[in-house]
Amino acid sequence: MVYIKQYRCINFIGLGYKIIKIIKMRTFLRLTNTKHFVRAFKTAVNVHDLKFREASNDDKSTILSLRHNVYRGLDYLPDQFDYFLHDDNRRCIVGELDGTLVSFGVILFLDGGESILGQAGRVHETYEGQGLFGAMNQYFNKIAIEHGCKRRVALVETSFNKYTRSEKFKLSHVEIASKLHYVGVVTEEIRLKLEEPLFQEHDHSEIIYIAPRDMHIVFNSTQVSNALFPKNRILLDFAPYRCMKENVKLLNGRNTNFYSTIRLTSNGVRGLLTAGSSFKCRNPPESYTIDIFGTDASDLENHLLFHLSKALKQIPGVFCLQIFTERGYIAQQLCKSLTKLDIPKCDWFVSGGVTTKTIVEEELR
Repeated sequence: MVYIKQYRCINFIGLGYKIIKIIKMRTFLRLTNTKHFVRAFKTAVNVHDLKFREASNDDKSTILSLRHNVYRGLDYLPDQFDYFLHDDNRRCIVGELDGTLVSFGVILFLDGGESILGQAGRVHETYEGQGLFGAMNQYFNKIAIEHGCKRRVALVETSFNKYTRSEKFKLSHVEIASKLHYVGVVTEEIRLKLEEPLFQEHDHSEIIYIAPRDMHIVFNSTQVSNALFPKNRILLDFAPYRCMKENVKLLNGRNTNFYSTIRLTSNGVRGLLTAGSSFKCRNPPESYTIDIFGTDASDLENHLLFHLSKALKQIPGVFCLQIFTERGYIAQQLCKSLTKLDIPKCDWFVSGGVTTKTIVEEELR
């Protein structure tokens, strides 16, 4: 009996060692996951030591290497850095600690100088979670106030982001308008299908091009503007603008084009206004964005096929398809059209491939 008890005791001890080894191994694997590994070896900093200055061409490679997998592979900064740097309506700012570049962000002045929008903000992974991003935002606000800006606008995700749905966030931010953000991917298989004559021969004759500089005509028509832009806001290329003549020059973007089937009838405004633009990214290699304005779903498929046809001509290989539209019936019809085209949703970008993006404003004091 003694030997049996001792044998059982030894087995329990051996089992305990095995459990400890498993726990240690799992902890190691969790820590060596990039995100956890970086957090485990953060460099402690004092935000008061952070010094800001204007970015230059020489900073480009360092800025683009601050973080990996930004926006889950759909980072627009590598493709648009040069455009941002030389745009008169933007300021590109870097933050340094002891001469080491650790943060970056862009300030876009809009609404006739009354508002600012922060873009492409990021902090080096080693320094995240220590207040550097907040310090950079405070510096942006300081610049805005010095320029006479009254508010800061932003486009935030409100479907899954707990912070943007929190009471703390709502105390300082006012929700203006929301849009559905769809993210899909056009694979090689889908390309072959869309390049078939059945789709290429679709009649797009009713769709006309509108130069960005002529958007003031749309803004000046109260009837059309109210039908297309709820709350007097236009969301274009991930940036929210007020519908005012001072913003028209900003709508041109780097490669943004507007297309319209808008017509005035006895029943009111019919048709849609859409905008298309693209940028190179990492995963997939390029992204095409369609911004939809209006709720007339009868023209939706025509606009969708028109933009897909343009994207297929401009972009070789696989590309991401991002679409912003109003919520409700037109969003339902959009999902039906994309399902009919067999364009899969990007679950790797956001669960279900669909999320809600909300325009918010914060008063500057």
